[in-house]
Amino acid sequence: MTRDIGINIDVIVHATESLEKIYGSFEDMFGIRRDKFEVRHTTGHFDNQIILLSANIVMDAASKVVTRLASDIATHEKEAILESINDDADDGIYVRLDKQDFVLGKISLGQQNAIKFRIYARQYRKKSLGQMCQELLGMEG
Repeated sequence: MTRDIGINIDVIVHATESLEKIYGSFEDMFGIRRDKFEVRHTTGHFDNQIILLSANIVMDAASKVVTRLASDIATHEKEAILESINDDADDGIYVRLDKQDFVLGKISLGQQNAIKFRIYARQYRKKSLGQMCQELLGMEG
């Protein structure tokens, strides 16, 4: 199943944050090199530089990311992800990681200033989104 998934990753890097630390964390934790990210530059409200990173990861690389997420996310956080799924929506599973913990080498869920992951089925099979999520997080019922 995990080879049939893809992951969209979106990160907003503010002027006060280290782009190098974020790249380093992606490489250390998931094996995702900086050249996998599309980089866009923009400015914030006070003309501060903002960098928008986005990547689309598929196949074995996506499987590696999901395996790491499933092994490092706490059980109560996995349960929160499962509870938030709406089976009518088949566009993916949304996971937001705390960016500050991430650059420290820790994986935990976060809402504010988070790194956003959308895990989706590349070849949608007739499984509910909830069932797919349970399999990916290793919480099959």
